[in-house]
Amino acid sequence: MIPQTSTIILSGSRRILIIDARINSSRCLIPRQNSSSSRGTRFFSTSVKREITNISKKYASTSSLSILTRSSTDEQHTVILGCGIAGLSVAHYLLAAAASTNNTNMRVTVLDQHPGPAMGTSRKNGQLLCPSLSYSWVAMPILFGKDALLRSLINSTIARPFASSSTPAAPPVTMEPRALFDPKLWQFGMQWFRRRFIQADDFRNVNQAIGSLMHYTMKCLDDEDDELVQRISYDRVALGTQLLDGTVHTSDSSGDIGIFCTELQRLLVDAHGDRIDFIFGEGVSGVHYGSNDGSITDVTTTKKRTVSADQFVVALGTGSTDFCQSIGVPCPVYPVKGYLVTFKSQRDVPYNLMLPSKAFCAPMGGGKYRLSGFADFVADPFAKDCLEVDQDRAQALIEVAKKEFPDLEVVDIDCGFRPLSPDDCPLIGPSSKYQNLFYCTGHGSKGWSMGLGSGKLLTDIMLKKETSIDAKPYLPNRFDLGRTSGIPKRKNNPLMEQYLETSV
Repeated sequence: MIPQTSTIILSGSRRILIIDARINSSRCLIPRQNSSSSRGTRFFSTSVKREITNISKKYASTSSLSILTRSSTDEQHTVILGCGIAGLSVAHYLLAAAASTNNTNMRVTVLDQHPGPAMGTSRKNGQLLCPSLSYSWVAMPILFGKDALLRSLINSTIARPFASSSTPAAPPVTMEPRALFDPKLWQFGMQWFRRRFIQADDFRNVNQAIGSLMHYTMKCLDDEDDELVQRISYDRVALGTQLLDGTVHTSDSSGDIGIFCTELQRLLVDAHGDRIDFIFGEGVSGVHYGSNDGSITDVTTTKKRTVSADQFVVALGTGSTDFCQSIGVPCPVYPVKGYLVTFKSQRDVPYNLMLPSKAFCAPMGGGKYRLSGFADFVADPFAKDCLEVDQDRAQALIEVAKKEFPDLEVVDIDCGFRPLSPDDCPLIGPSSKYQNLFYCTGHGSKGWSMGLGSGKLLTDIMLKKETSIDAKPYLPNRFDLGRTSGIPKRKNNPLMEQYLETSV
């Protein structure tokens, strides 16, 4: 057995693993390489991994390696599920708030199934930081107009399978016929219908809510008092966004979300050390509940690690729905496929460009551009074939861009899934069923433009502070249907009631 006060240090070339039994956790620290091209953390070499595996097996019977718990009764421990832009932003602002008040009892653990930060939706996107593009694309015209939602779906679901190879495949929204058999898509559609027609008054204000959160995020990114964020260089290039009519919005910009997240994760470890843990390569396999107080006590990971905490945050992006269904709470976030094309061009454009078919182009510097667009509802978003690029759709997107960049040279084509909510507005706030469960998910295609502001907003809610923007439009309870899938019904979360009754 390891003595409760012991610390084991395994050192290799520029690598250190610290296992501290006093706080019942393991922490991996890897000093940053000197190379200017290297960004963020580095993974362990095979030899160091072998040492870690051996030491883990040797002490597998001890609670210090299998259970991550609070080290004292006074400590406030928050577990964040997901290490993308949303989860990292919540972690940053929770720890920043604690540091500003000299609160040494705050501790954060970030849990992610991927081997590193920002390897899901936040890995790569269209680069856009665009408060000017605050409209909800699920509010598209339904029946009439060139980009009417029903017209796009009919063209893609019925007409496209029988179209010739020369037929353009550029409707902004498509749906595979097989997707109509997905129960989650029907649940998503029912919530969309409910928000758009039954709760129409609220739905009309969605664009305003999206815009408020986007402008708030830009304010957070430019906050000179936030020394940690200001230390991150993330290729912010664009001087604004040019719309189809030639109007330029200079409040917009662009940047690399993957670089930002990787650097933020590294700086959080550097700045807060023993107050933050990152557990990578482990998803959630089980959840345990309190017997009487309507709360979650701990989660079990896929590697049988038990992590207990005072508060839990769902920031799982496209994985949020499956997790929330497993614990009986609504979270209608549907993964919608989009396309990314990196290309070179001799044309020098300093702005993001809005293109036809709801496509967008962002400058990356050095003559490179990032083209993004389209929204495809596919049958099984996590099936292997769905994770691959639909070459017809990618080529259609490229043809849209060629009208502005006739000399474009494709460098890379990729695709990804956006965590879309039924009203295209994220879920930020407390669960109405579990007293210590919070959401920060469902940002759709606008996660980069809303991520940092979402983390700050949720932190203020969790700490029961006055929020800088009205929290009500983002509260998850707008999707509650009064059912909890077999989980005993809980009383409404009083924190939810507070923000339902209060506007900034």
